[in-house]
Amino acid sequence: MAVKHNRPFPQELLKQSLTERLNYFQGITIGHLRLKQALETLLLNLQQPTDICVFFVVGPAGVGKTTLRLRAEKLLMEGALASMKNHIYQIPVAGIEAIANEGGKFNYKDYYLRVLECLEKNFF
Repeated sequence: MAVKHNRPFPQELLKQSLTERLNYFQGITIGHLRLKQALETLLLNLQQPTDICVFFVVGPAGVGKTTLRLRAEKLLMEGALASMKNHIYQIPVAGIEAIANEGGKFNYKDYYLRVLECLEKNFF
């Protein structure tokens, strides 16, 4: 009798090309306890009245910083939808990534252009 495996991905994926298999798995995000804790802490801090206006999320490449930001943005946006119906100019969240410059000098012009582009995307 054949053993059935309960795989969390489609069986036909095994017959696909290497590129298609890689694309499938690159599109998957696996939950991690620390990422979940970081998200909860970030949301708690963002939603509490405070005099802190900037939060830094730092860490090595590939640990989930962008995933954390995107999830936080999504949840904050979902939470603000009802309020946005009455306040059409409200921008509940706008997230950007500060890009490191190779020369070590921060590019303020690039940064502010990214901020304006993000605000435009969330506003219009």
